[in-house]
Amino acid sequence: MSEGRDKVLERVRKLMQLGDRSKNPSRAEAESALRRAAELMAKWNIESHEVEGPAPGDYCLEVVVNRAGRVPEERWIASILDQFFFVKVIVEDRKGRHRLMLYGTEVNVLAAELVWHLLLRTFRDLWADHRRGYGVGRRAQRPFYVGLAEGLSNRLRRERAAARPSDGFALVRVAEDLALRLREDLGPIKERCSRPIEVNGEDAITFMLGERAGRKIALRRGVGRGPVAARAVVQAPLF
Repeated sequence: MSEGRDKVLERVRKLMQLGDRSKNPSRAEAESALRRAAELMAKWNIESHEVEGPAPGDYCLEVVVNRAGRVPEERWIASILDQFFFVKVIVEDRKGRHRLMLYGTEVNVLAAELVWHLLLRTFRDLWADHRRGYGVGRRAQRPFYVGLAEGLSNRLRRERAAARPSDGFALVRVAEDLALRLREDLGPIKERCSRPIEVNGEDAITFMLGERAGRKIALRRGVGRGPVAARAVVQAPLF
């Protein structure tokens, strides 16, 4: 391990300690420290088992969307967070307001929030490129987004399957701990079952192109208790 990386690891550990809200009375300072730690972990490709994360009890509920209506890509990005980033996505529609919330440990929620904003921008940019490149209308947006989500999900599944056995055990434990704490803190949450999306004809071609683009989205993230992402990049041109 290089001297530079050693110093970064030590810096991340100190930020994690500063981010422990059971010891730091300043919520703003704690959140800022955790966010900076997440950014450093992503930049240096540091996995969570290399540093000591927050205590298991440091769970939180963060509102990331609070608006009058939904955006088209939201449903598919929320599904990716729910499946792969160790948070529970909770959607609430009440009195004309739409809210999307993330529940999990503080570091996982911060990482998932970073991924949320990155994927929103990435999905929109890829759709704009596809629309310009193929001259399609807004009708093609839905099958393209479904394809993007499917392609990225397939990539993340392959990465998870390739993880070391110890990492796989950690993933199961995290999922179990999250489900238990969710029931204890918030009670039963109604699951929203998504109906399968059927695509055919031109939509099937658009879906295929979206799926191909989704497989090229690379997220920098760790494994275990603290998946982290700081950027999403498309590995190759679409056309």
